Amino acid sequence: MPCSSYPHGFYLAFSTQQTCITNEIITMTDTLDSSPSWHACLRQHTAAAHQALEHAAPLRRLVAADLSRVEYGGLLARFWGFLAPLEPLLRERLAHSTWLVFVDPALRLDGLHADLHLLGIDPAGLPVAKGDWLAADPAAAVGVLYVLLGSTLGGQVIIRALGKSLGLSAASGAAYHAAEAARAERAWPRFLATLDATPWNTSAARTLQTAAVATFQHFQDWLEQPIPTEERL
Repeated sequence: MPCSSYPHGFYLAFSTQQTCITNEIITMTDTLDSSPSWHACLRQHTAAAHQALEHAAPLRRLVAADLSRVEYGGLLARFWGFLAPLEPLLRERLAHSTWLVFVDPALRLDGLHADLHLLGIDPAGLPVAKGDWLAADPAAAVGVLYVLLGSTLGGQVIIRALGKSLGLSAASGAAYHAAEAARAERAWPRFLATLDATPWNTSAARTLQTAAVATFQHFQDWLEQPIPTEERL
């Protein structure tokens, strides 16, 4: 069971309520039955890492009233450096699967690329993170999608803040976050429905959960790294 420790030879059943698990112990089978609360279980398991990222100083600056254009450009450059290397990895791991349709809405690289150019930043010259932390497993890629697609839910808040602090809109440097707001309404519910309908075996469930937590943690680590002088914008 992905949200708890496994007793040897058993797993704890998902609850149909908002809590992640019940106390009922069921003989382990090869497959974990999906339930309507599967995504709630994953949300519970990643809560600490999610909260830590949300409170990270770089992300809090995105909605700050005194955000500068240079600072905003630096944040977008960091976003690009983390997200761009993930695209080929996700496409490779999810090739020929139903999950592949969620890669573009999760990464939103087209909008990010456009914003960087409008700010006078060439994405080709930006430092990028290593993706060697991502396991070569489709379930791990789905864990990454869970985090990145879920992040689109904050798009409306961020786009309003950028409009107030820098006067930006979707057409003038905030296309990435505008795409977040628009695509969240479509892709996120479909992703959760697919997640809940998937019969995860125990190994895949653990891989999914581990990758989701790792995505939050590695993104935070990347954002908080000091930027060398030669890389400053």
